[in-house]
Amino acid sequence: MLCQHKISGFTLIELLLVVFIIGLLIAVGYPNYQEQVLQGRRADAKNAIMLFSAKQERHYSDYGYYADIQQLVNSSSASSEAGHYEIIISCTPDCSSSSRPQQYLITATPTVTDSRCGTYQYNQAGIQISSGSADENYCW
Repeated sequence: MLCQHKISGFTLIELLLVVFIIGLLIAVGYPNYQEQVLQGRRADAKNAIMLFSAKQERHYSDYGYYADIQQLVNSSSASSEAGHYEIIISCTPDCSSSSRPQQYLITATPTVTDSRCGTYQYNQAGIQISSGSADENYCW
């Protein structure tokens, strides 16, 4: 009696086909994943800008002038909640209480390069600007 062994397994072509399909899915999906991560970081910047804008308006209603970042957060620098953007506040005239500034500009600078939207700026009049290559509607 002949003993027949059934050999099971994958052929090299089947394995290469699976690797090719996985590589194709990664090539298509990874750029979309990166864009979603950047959109989440942009939301972090916009939230920080709106938070500091609300603090500025509260300070203005209490004292009659806008404040610098140190007066708002008791620190000389600030960042967004998740830390993806550095926040800077500048005033016109300067942000001292003696000059009683009537205008401010909040700038959110990304810690990781974002060429599409770049740096965000927001002022007391509600004007929103981004320095990237994309249009304002995309970024804001």
